[in-house]
Amino acid sequence: MIKENINKIKASIPNNVKLIAVSKTKSIEDILEAYNAGQRDFGENKVQELISKIDRLPKDIKWHMIGHLQTNKVKDCIRDEIVLIHSVDSLKLAKEIDKESKKRNKITNILIEINIGNEETKFGIIPNELEDFLKQLKDLSNINIQGLMCVAPNTSDTSKYFREMKALATKYDLKELSMGMTNDYKKAINAGSTMIRLGTLIFGERNYIKEKIDKIMTTMEEIDYGFKDNQNFNLIEDDNKWNDFSRFYYLLSPEELLDKKCGVCWDQVELERILFEKNNIDCKTYFIYIDDKESLPSHTFLTYSVDNKFYWFEHSWYNYKGIHEYDNEKDMLEDIKNKFIDSRKDEINEEYKLYLYEYNKPNYHISCDEFYEYIKTQKRLF
Repeated sequence: MIKENINKIKASIPNNVKLIAVSKTKSIEDILEAYNAGQRDFGENKVQELISKIDRLPKDIKWHMIGHLQTNKVKDCIRDEIVLIHSVDSLKLAKEIDKESKKRNKITNILIEINIGNEETKFGIIPNELEDFLKQLKDLSNINIQGLMCVAPNTSDTSKYFREMKALATKYDLKELSMGMTNDYKKAINAGSTMIRLGTLIFGERNYIKEKIDKIMTTMEEIDYGFKDNQNFNLIEDDNKWNDFSRFYYLLSPEELLDKKCGVCWDQVELERILFEKNNIDCKTYFIYIDDKESLPSHTFLTYSVDNKFYWFEHSWYNYKGIHEYDNEKDMLEDIKNKFIDSRKDEINEEYKLYLYEYNKPNYHISCDEFYEYIKTQKRLF
């Protein structure tokens, strides 16, 4: 189906219009099917998902960052596989891209996102502010402004907004116009679009479970996981108390952290579990640790199953590394075990025992020793 969809779309659009397959939330298998049909340009909305797919898919894919980009994620987007960032919507973001590009001796291609409908709920530069914005970017030598991008307002006729985008591009001599999605790409092409971003027409109807998970990841990204600047919460008042940090499994409950959007929480997985429950998605939490009689390297992680596939979030200290997909739970747990051992190989002795437990929600403020005793009462898997 995917191959037929791609061939049909490409046959219907001009040769000078680039088709970007929007692959957010799509499986590796679906993306490979599109790749094998000749598709090479793919667009992703989330940095973590993008990086995970780059590492697992053919190296000649041209990746496009098409979603809102936070400045703290920019460093992950400055790499050869990402050929274009479509969503530059502020001077702060442009400066960060320039700075990180300079560190890597790279020139990064960007598009300026235009809020063409002046909508409060959308990101982007207001059209009448574009001239000043371009002047502000003049001295940023490590970015290459290739054109403009927009998401048109959800109205019955988007043609007028696309014509306005074309007029802006012409006025400022900008070559590329990234505009047009599943419901309006033909109108966008008629107005002068050079790039269309299509997902549903290629991959089929949206997977709403995966979109909920995407929303969960966005929520997690929005939280400021502060560790030393939390005087307003009276958690860590001075560096002398920092030595007591490891005595607590939690310093702030996940519910409190979700409410405050800032603070210290030891167990990110508990936050994930709460968000999954709020979105009515069944999930499991596990605790894995190695007993080498000198230290207890450990990790908590969350898994879920959808449509007979198994998934787990891989992250390290609040930095997401991606979502992994498996055909069965056994293969998933085996891969988790191997990745855990490999990540902690410098910390453990040659002789050790490995334990994996499935567990329920523990008390928030308990010591590490109490937590290990609690874990031993839970279901052990190996």
